[in-house]
Amino acid sequence: MSGSIRRPLRRGSGWQAEKPVELHEAILEAIKRPGEVVVDQFAESGNLGRAAMRKGSIAVLFEILKENVSRMVQNLSTPEISLQV
Repeated sequence: MSGSIRRPLRRGSGWQAEKPVELHEAILEAIKRPGEVVVDQFAESGNLGRAAMRKGSIAVLFEILKENVSRMVQNLSTPEISLQV
C-alpha cells in the first residue's frame, strides 16, 4: 500500500532495534566531540537520546509513531534528565 506507514515488527522489549543505554554511552564516548548535538531520526525507545543527555549533550529525537512517542517520553522522564517536549 503506497504512502502508508507500516508499524515495525516488535521483539521482546517492544522496539525493533533497541540497544541498551550503556552501549549508546560507550559509542558516544568513542565518536562524539564535546558540544556536538546528537540526532536520532528513528528514536523508538529514546535510548540514544537518554545516553546523550546522561553524558551532558543535547539530543534531538524524531519518532513518527504516536505510541512510540508516549513510551519514549516515559523512558526519558527521570530525575537525571531535563526533558523538553
